[in-house]
Amino acid sequence: MYQTHADAQGKNALFMSNGAINHSRFGLIGNEDLGGGNTAFFQLESGFNLQDGTMSAANTLFDRMAIVGLKGGFGSLTLGNQDTPFYLAMGSLDPLTVGDYYDTSWWFGTDTFRKPSSVSYSKTVGPFTATLGYGVGGVAGSIARGSQWGVSLNYTQGPVALTTVYQQTKALGVGGMQQIVGAAASYKYSDATFYVGYQNNHDSAGIADSQLNIAGAPYGTANVTRRDQGAFAGVSWQIAPTVLLREAYYYDDMRDTMKIAGNNGVRWTAVSEAEYFLSKRTSVYAQFDYNHTSGAARVELPDSNNQAEYAVGLRHWF
Repeated sequence: MYQTHADAQGKNALFMSNGAINHSRFGLIGNEDLGGGNTAFFQLESGFNLQDGTMSAANTLFDRMAIVGLKGGFGSLTLGNQDTPFYLAMGSLDPLTVGDYYDTSWWFGTDTFRKPSSVSYSKTVGPFTATLGYGVGGVAGSIARGSQWGVSLNYTQGPVALTTVYQQTKALGVGGMQQIVGAAASYKYSDATFYVGYQNNHDSAGIADSQLNIAGAPYGTANVTRRDQGAFAGVSWQIAPTVLLREAYYYDDMRDTMKIAGNNGVRWTAVSEAEYFLSKRTSVYAQFDYNHTSGAARVELPDSNNQAEYAVGLRHWF
């Protein structure tokens, strides 16, 4: 990857990074037939950095997914470290499959991606799938602090997919709560699939600020609620059996960030990606993305109000 404005001095950088389409990972999955249409299963998944061999999360072996569950005619029940309801619902309809370079996946950083110590139940009836999730806070003396719950409803029928989700997360400290609502849709026409999505985030828990801003960015002391209104749109187009193009645009209008009333800003990102399949399991790709910030969003980039990235990659899965 070649990145402009890569540090606080505005210098450019050439470096190796984790993948744009998927971060590197390994894991274990298993299931047992219990009879009567019921199955017990587990999934353990850990991220790692191929460029230097380090783990994605220090001192954490299975940082991505660590779940055990049961499924059958009653639905599916999972327990452990797993995707939050918002990330699970909205990420499934992202045009870049939640592109994993930070500067293409930042839009989903208003959420916490995964919630440890959580329980999720889903049930599919016809084209509808309903999911309910609850995350335990684990704070002594308070059931509410650090807890999370969310609910989503998905619809898939033919070329159309729709999702809507509501999620509420309590701060670990006293007071503060994030309430986030999202909706997204996709439509497949011939060899192209079109995507749109929207979120409305009211966050006094500081989740979006801590996820998106560069470490050391100044915080205010006022008890204010950050508000985000964000949207995305994109298309994936299989122009040939071995060539897939993805185009995406992300936008976020943020208000009262960093616990400072009137601290408003905008960030948007445009992404273009081409992937060529050498085989069913191996592909090469190229990606270009451009980020632009204004106002309070300037603290999300290290130097300038803009940053461009040019990258090539190789992907293999098994």
